[in-house]
Amino acid sequence: MNRQMKPRWHTLTVISLVLGAALLLEVRLPLSPAGHTWLLVLWVLLFYGALSLWIAANRAALERAPRPRDVVGRPIIDVDAPEIDQFVAKKEEAGAWTLAQPFRQSEAM
Repeated sequence: MNRQMKPRWHTLTVISLVLGAALLLEVRLPLSPAGHTWLLVLWVLLFYGALSLWIAANRAALERAPRPRDVVGRPIIDVDAPEIDQFVAKKEEAGAWTLAQPFRQSEAM
């Protein structure tokens, strides 16, 4: 079990550089448009697969990372603030969290 303290950002950089270079090489290949399309689909699958593996390997370190702060040192998003609960309660009362609602007849005209 790997108990790293920080995420391995250099691995993410390597993934980006290698797949970016593969994308540059793909443009230069003499393929049909369908061949380019399939290579791009494969590139997208490789990219998201590599990112998923990186996130899985660094999950514990990412969860232990400190919360982001602004220049002064205040939390950027203070999820423990009571204002957040009041905001969510107001939105729930107003029905703002419901999914797409059809127009009422007066709004449609």
